[in-house]
Amino acid sequence: MIQIMPKINLLNFKNEFKDEINRITYRGYSKEPPVVVTGAYYSALNAGEIKPLPVGELSNLACPTRMDIYMGRIKKKDGKTTWGRVTGQIIDKCIHDFTKQYQNEKDSKLKVFDHLIKKSSDYLDSFVEVNKRQIGKLNKLKSTPEEDENRLIKTLDYTLRYELSMLFLQNSLTNGKANNMSINCELEIIPNCMTTGISKATPDFFIPELSIIGDIKSGVEFKRYYPLTAAGYALAYENAHNTNVDLGLIYFFPTRQRDFSLAHLHIFVIDDILRAAFFQARDKSFEIMKDKNNYPPFPENDTGCSFCKYEDDCKLLRLRLR
Repeated sequence: MIQIMPKINLLNFKNEFKDEINRITYRGYSKEPPVVVTGAYYSALNAGEIKPLPVGELSNLACPTRMDIYMGRIKKKDGKTTWGRVTGQIIDKCIHDFTKQYQNEKDSKLKVFDHLIKKSSDYLDSFVEVNKRQIGKLNKLKSTPEEDENRLIKTLDYTLRYELSMLFLQNSLTNGKANNMSINCELEIIPNCMTTGISKATPDFFIPELSIIGDIKSGVEFKRYYPLTAAGYALAYENAHNTNVDLGLIYFFPTRQRDFSLAHLHIFVIDDILRAAFFQARDKSFEIMKDKNNYPPFPENDTGCSFCKYEDDCKLLRLRLR
């Protein structure tokens, strides 16, 4: 995530996106709908009939009918452990720990490729050793040739090398001056869950000085709904701290690739369109939880079901209903 700093500085977003930011009206501290939960959902929340949900769950539109909400919240299913779930946990931990360790380092030797590569490899060797039990699970969970743990580790290595090169660039372009901004990877947000419908939120990164918040995602390809996660975190932070959060980031790490592709940084203004889409996803989740006696329709296009932790539970329900 170190690449965030030089790229944000290159964008000069406070000036470049000023007009878009000024048009934002759906702030998390608003006491008006659609920001706040109203009507039957508000009553159900306060009566304990439905519970506030984490941002990640509210914004995960991998299942278009939200059968995941029904399985997890109504049927109380845990879902199966998948290669993608474990891989995501490994990537998150690696990137988080690396960022915390190196983001403020001033190492003039990073301008030499051999030194940069060795620094990345040494860190990753240590990481793999410490986390060998979790990494060892991947071989047992793989279902396709692309689910290759060795390729995953190599892609992590290449990504960390790139992160270090971005650290050198940042230090060079600031003439080695002290950086008063840092990436917070351990933020916990406690919004008013009875009005927002959001439970405790833990974004993958936050830069308060720049009003930036975001998340790490991994998978075969970037999904259009990923930015909703940043929107949810921004709304939660605004609600808890009465402070604007304007910019969202998704740090996307590609997996199951035949080629080697570095992590990509997606940068966007968290505008009213994104915020409204998050409210719609939130209310849809609450609708399913409130109407607990009726299950949502099964997805017509089940191409994404093979990556879902509730795939087996859904198949079993389909069989029972025939």
